[in-house]
Amino acid sequence: NKTRLAFTGTMANINNALATLKVNTTATQGVVQISVSATVNPTGYYYLPTNGHFYKPVNGFSAVSGFSGTNVSAYNSLKTYCTNQTFKGQSGYLMTITSADEDNFVYLNVPQSNIIFALTDNVTEGTFKIDAGPENGTLIKTSNGQTAGNIVGQYNNWAGGEPNNSGNEDYAVTKWGGGSQWNDLPNAYNCYSVIEYGTWSNPDDQTF
Repeated sequence: NKTRLAFTGTMANINNALATLKVNTTATQGVVQISVSATVNPTGYYYLPTNGHFYKPVNGFSAVSGFSGTNVSAYNSLKTYCTNQTFKGQSGYLMTITSADEDNFVYLNVPQSNIIFALTDNVTEGTFKIDAGPENGTLIKTSNGQTAGNIVGQYNNWAGGEPNNSGNEDYAVTKWGGGSQWNDLPNAYNCYSVIEYGTWSNPDDQTF
């Protein structure tokens, strides 16, 4: 009862897995369409098969000259740095998180904690918008508090009591304190980041 299977491994293991797959059509007649795609996972990159995107952690601020905290200028410098990176023909962007599956993928695959992503209320306090990638401009929250103002249909994963703007906190991080939820953090707080590659939501549309 599966419509999509995804797995990662060596070329030999992938070929062995493909050779064991069978499609059971039962007695119902009709057209069966099967598509197979494969992509190489270079060292330092992580592939999420449910959306067909690649993710590359940036080790602190070492890759961004002059980026030593999350003030507006430094944050914009980080976003510019991400969009200037390319991978397999795609421009990057500061990672967005739009689903529990994507959030859990980052939690399991990126070893660092306090990972900044493209979600901020630096324009209007308490109004959090995605500000990078294909979801740029998407409103996900209209007020502070773990569940207050969460937009129906938009993914939120705030830790208890967060966001709370304690000390003028305008930037969101996932894996807060090594856990699996989000927090808002103030200016000049050292964070890690991830570059995301891929603008489609369906992995069948990926062009890697």
